[in-house]
Amino acid sequence: MSNPADSNNTKKQGDRPEPERRMKTNQFADFQILETFRRFSQRDDVFSRSFWDPTVRSKKTERFYETYRKPLKHWRQVDGFTQKDYALRNAAWHVTDIFAELKEDEDRREGFLDEFTVQGEGPETRLEVGSPEEMSAEIKRVAAVFGADLVGITPYDERWLYTHKYSARTQVEKPNELPSGLDHVIVVAQEMDHDLIQTVPSALSGTATGLGYSKDVVVLLSITQYIRNLGYRAFASLNDTALAVPLAIQAASTARDLFAVADPIPIAIAIKRIGLQVVQYTIPVKIRVCH
Repeated sequence: MSNPADSNNTKKQGDRPEPERRMKTNQFADFQILETFRRFSQRDDVFSRSFWDPTVRSKKTERFYETYRKPLKHWRQVDGFTQKDYALRNAAWHVTDIFAELKEDEDRREGFLDEFTVQGEGPETRLEVGSPEEMSAEIKRVAAVFGADLVGITPYDERWLYTHKYSARTQVEKPNELPSGLDHVIVVAQEMDHDLIQTVPSALSGTATGLGYSKDVVVLLSITQYIRNLGYRAFASLNDTALAVPLAIQAASTARDLFAVADPIPIAIAIKRIGLQVVQYTIPVKIRVCH
């Protein structure tokens, strides 16, 4: 565990040699990593490409994004595409949009392209939290109080961190810089409304997604602030900074007994139905490997 008060900590991520730790991860998560594997830049995800890549960007993608920001000039009178449907969908995204637009003048879209920076600083002294097992259970209880449907804990794995972030302003890459010594990742999942999702591709279906993201903001920022208030470091990340799905698979594979807040949901279903977000942090926790 790194010292949260040491902002210049250069400790290597993880508590065992990198090749050994990755072999363990691959084994228990059933990952098959090819020799051609390369880390991923955020600029190359499909949402970023829809702004700069002419093979993805089109009039349809431009209209898609515009409907989230501006009222349509003409409303369709078809279920799922009426003014009321768009009103509900865009209202569901409102909380997330507030944070995304909060620091746009600093070339940051927090929650989408950049991790959150709205947390308060914690105390200079840190609370001794007992055993890793006790703190793992505590994190799980706290996440449930704040509204998490699922929560898992997994060791930090740099492979799933974006090599670079993407600047919406300049449409080029920018550094993806997180402090060193963040040894673990808390993966949080929020279930989305199944009936609304079933209305895809209607505008109404986006209500389920937007509400899931808006709930994520509250849960992630609250967990992060709780950890900081104990005197440790934590950084909240929504749809930015790292690939959530492999982290979620790792969390489910290496800590199954910690993953479910309520009834367990198979990871394949969870990935399809639940939004997965991450908090990167340093605090002693129990990582239990399933044999």
